[in-house]
Amino acid sequence: MIELFKFIIKVKAQGGGTLPNITNVVPPTSNFETTGLEGIVRAIGVVVVDVAGILALAAVIYSGIMYMTAGSDTAKAEKAKKNLMWAIIGVLITFFAFMIIGWINNISAI
Repeated sequence: MIELFKFIIKVKAQGGGTLPNITNVVPPTSNFETTGLEGIVRAIGVVVVDVAGILALAAVIYSGIMYMTAGSDTAKAEKAKKNLMWAIIGVLITFFAFMIIGWINNISAI
């Protein structure tokens, strides 16, 4: 996608062709391309949410393995169920945190 924006900017700069209804083409930036304190906070927030999501997903997988290997031991099965419940809550919290960060990024872009 960025290559398309670069091509359009290049064509407009050369003046060799006309592109109808295209003005001020700016390629999209990632959270790491912004500068200043706002960009640093966004980048850190995205990294933290990504790591938390990976850890929560790993906890879900680990809890599933614990449950499968519990066999007939009800104490282990209950512990695995409890861990799975907290892992799913972690996944949901991470999802909502990701949504809130995206919402804040959209508001600050206006």
